Amino acid sequence: MFDRHAGPWIHDLYLAETCYRDFSMTRLIFVIILSLVCAGCLAPMTRVKPALSQEGEVFLYLEPFSPDVRPLRFGLAEVSAVRNDGVEVPLTLRFTEIKGEEAVRQRLLASGVAPPGAYQGFSFKVRQAFLKNEEREASLTVPDQPVRVAFAFEVKRRKGTVFSLTLPYKGTLVGGSMFRPAFSIVIPERPLNALTGYVTNTGSNTITVFDKRAGSVRKVIETGQGPMGMALDQKGLKAYVAISGEDAIEVVDVLADDVINRIKLIYGDHPSEIALTPDGRTLLAINPGSNTLSFVDPTALLETSRLNVGKMPVSLLLDPAGKKGYVFNYISNTITVIDIGSRSVSGTIPTEPAPLRGAFNKQGDKLLVIHEWSPNLIVIDPITAAITKRIYVGIGSYSLKVDTLTDRIYLSRRHDPTVEIYDPFSLIPGDFLKAAGGTRYMLFDGDTNSILLVLPEQKALQTINLISKKAETLIDVGDEPYWATIMGERY
Repeated sequence: MFDRHAGPWIHDLYLAETCYRDFSMTRLIFVIILSLVCAGCLAPMTRVKPALSQEGEVFLYLEPFSPDVRPLRFGLAEVSAVRNDGVEVPLTLRFTEIKGEEAVRQRLLASGVAPPGAYQGFSFKVRQAFLKNEEREASLTVPDQPVRVAFAFEVKRRKGTVFSLTLPYKGTLVGGSMFRPAFSIVIPERPLNALTGYVTNTGSNTITVFDKRAGSVRKVIETGQGPMGMALDQKGLKAYVAISGEDAIEVVDVLADDVINRIKLIYGDHPSEIALTPDGRTLLAINPGSNTLSFVDPTALLETSRLNVGKMPVSLLLDPAGKKGYVFNYISNTITVIDIGSRSVSGTIPTEPAPLRGAFNKQGDKLLVIHEWSPNLIVIDPITAAITKRIYVGIGSYSLKVDTLTDRIYLSRRHDPTVEIYDPFSLIPGDFLKAAGGTRYMLFDGDTNSILLVLPEQKALQTINLISKKAETLIDVGDEPYWATIMGERY
């Protein structure tokens, strides 16, 4: 649940959390307490990627193969961006073996940080290649030297550029026996505004911009260190992103696909999730580093007030009317209830151990809550703050969402590709979806009646149709994807 970029005690809590399957409940609690006491004493688990300073970044996306190219299979040893002075800047390959028969969707082939300036194209070093015919797979000759593909472009400081690579049949096979990667390269246009979606990538310091209908990436927005939660103002055409590693909220112009402003919070806040009131006038941000909630004026770009909440706030939910906020406190085993109008704490609701996330039903009279250390999903009456029902769902809940069209409850687990669907009346699991991996976050597309799933282990976003239950798209994004939002989202 916790991102490694969000602060030393979150690093330690994440470490303890990974021990969950190997320790009993009592021993796990001991590990958590010990890690909190020693917060800041341990070295970070992984090296945190710095945000871009003077450099830019390039992303090469390989488009699906046409039928005539699918008999090809080849391996790449190196990919580089070539500057105008001939210097090659190595890129990191996401995968090295390319099988034509499996190339049926867009894939992130390579990416990397590059110095700003003018570039003449890209260089591809091929290891091996094969061509499959009706009888067998024949080996092809490959060039001894890297093959350069001309395409003039510019790398800009602190900007990311997406390149779309198509492999045509013509020019790829030379003399019928030699393979040359004669890629056709373009910089894709951004999607129509109504079809645009966004994914924050905490480990990459980026936001992936995608076309939700085509299932393809079109742009990448560079951010500060550790982007996590995101709130989209569809009317104001702005997005707000919690930058956990720099104690800030960044403002994104969604038409320009660029960060245009930054709202500073207090050092050590490590904001993780944010929410925007329906009128677009108030942003709320939870700060796990300081156990607080910030009220922010998005017009003035200022934090106007803050409240103390419980220990280790991990998620934030607004009620359907946008009048109350609910902060889920992982260590305190509580939910802090916020009156947004008066900017005050109106109550505290005790929960079972380690509440993770909540969701309201369509009527707004039931608050459903999942927990990390309890096998129960609890139902709370938001008026009386009383727990009215406990439903056994098993250990390992990770994400929760209610479809406000049908009132069906969707529940996912960290490493389980199954998304369970619970009937809103009986609260019994009556159906399920099969994802490509464990789901961190879910949202619904009101335009296509689909569910979108953030899959951190696959570094991908998946779309599944709610009627047919068939996967529609699988989109490669960045490292440690955390959050997604789209135009036309059904709340």
